[in-house]
Amino acid sequence: KLRSLAPNIPVIVMTGFGQVQMAVRAMKFGALDFLEKPIDECELVNLLRRAHAATANCQRHQASTLLADLTARELETLSKLVTGLTSKQAAQQLGISPRTVDVHRASILQKMGAPTTVVALAMLRQLEPDQYRLLTEDPQAMFNLVQSVA
Repeated sequence: KLRSLAPNIPVIVMTGFGQVQMAVRAMKFGALDFLEKPIDECELVNLLRRAHAATANCQRHQASTLLADLTARELETLSKLVTGLTSKQAAQQLGISPRTVDVHRASILQKMGAPTTVVALAMLRQLEPDQYRLLTEDPQAMFNLVQSVA
């Protein structure tokens, strides 16, 4: 049930009375590992580090994938919004109307599945630092990058 609710969260199964059949079943369902008590502290810390790394990599991939659905103009608009510009300021820099910026913003949020701009920006913070810099500095290059990967 956990896998259906949160498919990208690594699961470590810990039990006081493990059986081979139970361990096999847990691994088939995607558990990162199966530990039996007493649990070695160093082993648990290492597993938690692996789980954290796996989650971070998955989040970065998801953030990159979200950008693949955006048009070049939406990425260009997003690059202005990411830097904290208002719709009016972004419109001036892009040579379009503030209403058009708002239309692009609405489309971006819908494609990213984000309810607000703040949530979308938080999702983008999961990008690799180089990808985030590219988004803010050269949205056309970012568009080319995400299109080549998609």
